[in-house]
Amino acid sequence: MNPNPLSKSNRYHPLRRIVVALVLGVCVTTGFGVYQIFGDRRLSAESHQYLASIQLAQDKFYRLHGHYAAALNQLDLERPEPTFFAVGEFSPGHTGSLSTSWSLTLTRFGDALVSRRGTVTFNEHGFDRDRSTL
Repeated sequence: MNPNPLSKSNRYHPLRRIVVALVLGVCVTTGFGVYQIFGDRRLSAESHQYLASIQLAQDKFYRLHGHYAAALNQLDLERPEPTFFAVGEFSPGHTGSLSTSWSLTLTRFGDALVSRRGTVTFNEHGFDRDRSTL
């Protein structure tokens, strides 16, 4: 038996630890990226569903009153506000008048490391890609 602690069988042990740590680091980094993508998609879908229900409620309000609602509390909404989004207020749309057009923006909040921040905007025609950043 060789009493030397740096014998050939023990010599590469620190190198093995470094390789395992690197492999685990790559796996965690990749997994976190995938988790972030799926989380963003879920929250984006939630915001789109909420704004689509706002659009339907605004259409119903317009048919009944001849103009669009100026506030959310005027609409008959059954859907709760989406998680991780701040709901803005109605603003005039492309016509410049709230009676004939509207726009509503949701602003994403939360930890920037876990999710992207940005906005989702709908108007009387649906999703407004030009004014949305998510």
